[in-house]
Amino acid sequence: MIWQIRKRKDVVIDLFPLVQLRNGGPGTAGSLPLQWVESQASVLLLTMLQCCSSQYDLHRLLQLLADADKLLKSNGPDFRKLSQLSKLLQGSGVTLPQRLLQCIPPSIQQEEFQLIVDALQTGGHYSQARQVAELGDLPVHRLLLSQLLQEVNIHKTKWQWMRLETRVAFWKKCHMRLKADGTDPGAASQFFRSQSEVAFPPTDHESKTEILDIQECCLLLQLTAHWLSLQIPTPVDELERLEKRFWLCEVQKHILTATIEKESVFNLPPPAITPETNAYDVFMKEFSFTNIPDLNMEKYLSLEGFQSHSEKQEELDAESELGFEERRVLALLIGQLLDKGGIHEASRVCRYFTIHSPDVRVVLRCHALACGAMVPEPHEETSEAAEMKALTNSPSLSSVSSFVMLPLLEDAVTVQIQKLVGQCCHGSSYCKQILSLYQLSKELQCPFSHISREDPHSVLKNLLMLEQPDRFRMAKTFIKAQGLSADTVAELVSNALVQGLLASTQELQPGEKQIFRPSDGQESLIQLIRLCEDSNIVGLKLMEYLHNVPLRNLNSVVELLIVAHSCFSLTCNMEGIVRVLQAARHLSHTYLAPGEHYSLLVSP
Repeated sequence: MIWQIRKRKDVVIDLFPLVQLRNGGPGTAGSLPLQWVESQASVLLLTMLQCCSSQYDLHRLLQLLADADKLLKSNGPDFRKLSQLSKLLQGSGVTLPQRLLQCIPPSIQQEEFQLIVDALQTGGHYSQARQVAELGDLPVHRLLLSQLLQEVNIHKTKWQWMRLETRVAFWKKCHMRLKADGTDPGAASQFFRSQSEVAFPPTDHESKTEILDIQECCLLLQLTAHWLSLQIPTPVDELERLEKRFWLCEVQKHILTATIEKESVFNLPPPAITPETNAYDVFMKEFSFTNIPDLNMEKYLSLEGFQSHSEKQEELDAESELGFEERRVLALLIGQLLDKGGIHEASRVCRYFTIHSPDVRVVLRCHALACGAMVPEPHEETSEAAEMKALTNSPSLSSVSSFVMLPLLEDAVTVQIQKLVGQCCHGSSYCKQILSLYQLSKELQCPFSHISREDPHSVLKNLLMLEQPDRFRMAKTFIKAQGLSADTVAELVSNALVQGLLASTQELQPGEKQIFRPSDGQESLIQLIRLCEDSNIVGLKLMEYLHNVPLRNLNSVVELLIVAHSCFSLTCNMEGIVRVLQAARHLSHTYLAPGEHYSLLVSP
């Protein structure tokens, strides 16, 4: 074998003068025509390739030819590419096709490369398949999709596929891999859509399997919608059709679950939340249709096009594609949506299935009243309200005197919304939120639409920058109305404290405002900290900020430790207090005492 390789190498070396001749080098006297010599050399090399007894011999010969500076590329195969291909196929069990060793057009060559890619994927050699596709100038964006499709089929043959947790983990992994690969949103959405159609519950499965299939279908529909929403422009009509199908699945799941519980021999309590169902719920919440901005259009908060209670129920039933039981279940699910704050989605579902929901209508009326899109119904003014109205018109009373729910602020819109809150069975918390924001917008003398659409973080920041003594009360009202989390508020408060302490050593630019200024005093500081329902979170975030404060600003570092101590002292958090004291001791022994910063060693 070694002798054969050496002989072939000698043949290749003998062809180097041909390379020089083809490249315009000096030829020998009486030399043969170049075209004829190339033709004969091509036949010789192709014969050598076809006579290789093994893939190993073929690979070694291609290596030799690849070193010959693309020998005979004018009328022969690309030996460098074939050498790279042969190297990639080693150990995969896929052999180099004989057709690639011949002079074939590029279209047939790509067909052969595609067959190799398919064979590699079938054998599970996905990395090599991608490299071969790139070598053959084939599109690679569908390779991962094909790989995932094969993995789906393999997983479905295993018993673990009957567990919801397994399916959630697998589809989440698919989503993350497609995202990391930069897959085209259209191709990814089509992949998940096709899988949702496969997972749609068939009629010949047992009830337990059907519920599992419906849950999987709902998950896949949400993933499909997520990827569709990434397209530019966003296909809103297609998203709405997906959402409608999603709710049909939700209705079926609810009905099937209720049927199983009813037919059960034992009257069991509702199942507890397990890690399996919790993973599913977390995933569904993350990819909910509510999180798609293009679906949350303003028109869905309008009463225009919404079914009126004056319409006959028989007409609505005739227009709907759902049966009586399905409509009852959907109405129940819409109520749950309202309680979770999914107002846009609840309004869309009602319009998809021509369902009249009194609660949704009440919520939309509250929103229309607050926005000024609807005129409040006239009501009789009580003597007490008339007296308060006279007080309001008095020049001695400030326009922003108090933001308590007193008759002073109860104009016609406020009274009407308060009445509607009492009529609402589901979604009353959202109506109260609208009422609070409306009253706050009146006090700030800005449109309700502005304060409700603006980013809550920005609105809260602007509120705290107001030069009003009751800004903290208004900020608390806004935090409660918008349902801002303690972590969100703590992040804003801690950042404001750090910025205020750092700015205290510098001069503010003209027009520059700060939420917190040390000169405001201890009371202002405590009020700012108490905006967060858990002041410990503020203290912990301040301790994290310590690493970002430059040591040349030791005064700010000391002040930051004092403020963090105040945060932990409000809740008597001894662990936090000890942490502050340890940091203060380290600061004193390492920086303050050696640097003779004696004034900072004593707290003012």
